[in-house]
Amino acid sequence: MRSLFYVVLSILPTALFAGSWQDLIQGDSLAQWASDPDHGHWSVEAGVITGKSDPEQRGSMLWTRGEFGDFVFETEFKFVDFVDSGIKLKGGNGIQVNLGNSISQRVNRTASIFAPQEGKGRFPAIAENAHEIMVPNGWNIIRIHCEGKRIMIMLNGREVVDYTSTTLPEKGPIGLQVHGNLDMEIHFRNTRILEK
Repeated sequence: MRSLFYVVLSILPTALFAGSWQDLIQGDSLAQWASDPDHGHWSVEAGVITGKSDPEQRGSMLWTRGEFGDFVFETEFKFVDFVDSGIKLKGGNGIQVNLGNSISQRVNRTASIFAPQEGKGRFPAIAENAHEIMVPNGWNIIRIHCEGKRIMIMLNGREVVDYTSTTLPEKGPIGLQVHGNLDMEIHFRNTRILEK
């Protein structure tokens, strides 16, 4: 039954949400985004956002200027070697969908929920089969369906997480992460959102 739900979610998002997809990357412009802090971590070329460590390995978030409540967020991402990145949902107090490895656990936690504030461990929902689904060193697509406090995640078209939060804010910006204390680089393209 859950598999059928995710099939419907993957092919009929506009049936669940009003409106149309909004592109969050337009050409070589980051006009819809703001970095915090701004140490030159972020650049865009030909529609691809690159997040890269600075020489001091300070962390940074790239936040959408808009705030979102219920939505479907989708992006393609690519990285090589060890990275610890993520997609933060609904602001700084929100939940993070991990991309790459966990620095502390030293394992792939892509598409898993990082939310130590929930009181259920650092990763209360783990995408156990992410390493089998991902294309190594290639482009992968992640879709995050956020409705109320429920978060559903698909990785390369396959369901990996269905989690209901206790702390997710009602509304906030979406953020992309470059982790501190790490030499890393990650790329995003075809980044878009569908609001309810």
